[in-house]
Amino acid sequence: MKMAKIIGSLVLLVMFWASCHLTGSVLLFLDIKSMIIVGGLLVGGVLFSSGVAIPVAALGKSFGSPTETSTAEYRQYLAFYNSASRLSIGAGVLGFIIGIVCVLAALNDPSKIGANLAVALLTVFYGIILSEFVIQPLKQALISNCADIAAGE
Repeated sequence: MKMAKIIGSLVLLVMFWASCHLTGSVLLFLDIKSMIIVGGLLVGGVLFSSGVAIPVAALGKSFGSPTETSTAEYRQYLAFYNSASRLSIGAGVLGFIIGIVCVLAALNDPSKIGANLAVALLTVFYGIILSEFVIQPLKQALISNCADIAAGE
């Protein structure tokens, strides 16, 4: 099972890199402002809604080997992953709105429009990538590691 995860992760990374590279340059998809918006909103939202202990324990259960977990803990960890997934999409949408407002504010200076539009689009991109290709696989790993509880749900 571990080998399948490693191979799957490598295929995902290679295909992501290849698809970005086909557009001209992988660097086009790197924007520090967009990363800060999405990352900051996601981390802040997770800390506000779950604190520190639940995310740390949930990540430990996702990366660790199958161990005994109570039903209440399992539900908390699933709720954390569901919340984090929604927060990452929400952070992407909020970043899009911020970027579009910046585009509209820069209509008098066309040299700033491209960079602001990149923020708008890349925040949505990062939010989706985090939700669907990071958080959801971690949630599935948790479900796999707690298969006895998941079967009863």
